[in-house]
Amino acid sequence: MSRESPTTRGWLRNLPREWSVVRLRYLAEITTGSGDTQDADDGPYPFIVRSQTPLGSSEYTFDTEAILTVGDGAVGEVFHHIRGRFHVHQRVYVLHSFSTRIVSRFLYYFFLSFFKLIAQDGSARTTVDSVRRWMLTDMPVAVPPVGDQRRIADYLDRETAEIDAFIADQERLIELLTERRAAVANRLVTRGSNERAALRVVSLPWLNEAPKHWQTCQVKRLFLSMVYGTSDPATEGPVTALAMGDIQGGRVLDADRGGFPIVPLGLDLRRGDILFDRTNGSADVVGKVGLFDGDGTNTTFASYLVRLRTVNAVDSAWAVFLLNSAAFWPFARSHAIKTLQVNLSPSRYGSLPVVLPPLEEQRSIGTRIREESVELNTAIADAQQAVALSRERRAALITAAVTGQIDVTRRGGAVHG
Repeated sequence: MSRESPTTRGWLRNLPREWSVVRLRYLAEITTGSGDTQDADDGPYPFIVRSQTPLGSSEYTFDTEAILTVGDGAVGEVFHHIRGRFHVHQRVYVLHSFSTRIVSRFLYYFFLSFFKLIAQDGSARTTVDSVRRWMLTDMPVAVPPVGDQRRIADYLDRETAEIDAFIADQERLIELLTERRAAVANRLVTRGSNERAALRVVSLPWLNEAPKHWQTCQVKRLFLSMVYGTSDPATEGPVTALAMGDIQGGRVLDADRGGFPIVPLGLDLRRGDILFDRTNGSADVVGKVGLFDGDGTNTTFASYLVRLRTVNAVDSAWAVFLLNSAAFWPFARSHAIKTLQVNLSPSRYGSLPVVLPPLEEQRSIGTRIREESVELNTAIADAQQAVALSRERRAALITAAVTGQIDVTRRGGAVHG
């Protein structure tokens, strides 16, 4: 039985008449790297690992032109085309020593577009856990005449460069707008909504001055409790244990994955609870908090999160703005302990000093932050949509060109029926 999915066979049926179909093993040698993550250093050679961002290495194991994709992890999502000396992780596949029948840059674009279908097995499920060698060697490749391959590759180089430049501009805009939004929140949680309020020296490690009538206290004084989540393994049932990835942009996103029969005793979630990310492999997210605004039905939280439940004198939305602020969060993160994981325990976190306005002022600050962020949020959302649409257009353009749906070898780009 053929290993090709119905989707891949459909692509091959619609190729231009003068194109052929050749298995990838006849077009390139396929090997894997030999490196390990510990090989990474500040060396001059690119070290291709299971990420779209290469690391550096002092040694190299290849000196050639190659196309690379990951063998596990982000399968079907990470691709590289590289020339020269480079090092490769042992779970990265290397396509090299190309046949004279194939133009490497054309093959890169075809592989970039087509291998996702192989990785998804032509179905609606998510990508496979790892790449089997046959998935590469048996992969059918559409092969136009060599001259046409060059023209298609040149066309895609030009078109994708323009799209990539636009995406880069939009991503930079998103970064600037996000920084401006963070500055708005930071100003209000450290100075308050009354710009004429008298200030006093507070001499906190992360803040020098604050409104005169504000108190200072430790983080733990903001909360009734700081409770670790469940460490029980998932089995079956309607209850979802929220995870680190569910904390996004100061909110706890809804999730309905199931996996637990009941909510563990004392590990329920209520509207207004805050979840704190206490441990992660990356320091970029440790110490971040998110506000839970769901109804709490069939919801608990995993052990690497901590539930923070505020005292009556603290508004939970204000607390999230404060704890995620550009002034406080880097200070909090600096207290994390770095071993195999980056860990910021509730006791260490709870001992950190913060400022505390009166309750009504907390609510006023939260309202002002939301009001002043409306236009910025809209602009960020528009730019994010532009990026998403541009990436879709880029992918569609590559797919159409490398399968002959548009003829880019002739002026005007005729569409094949």
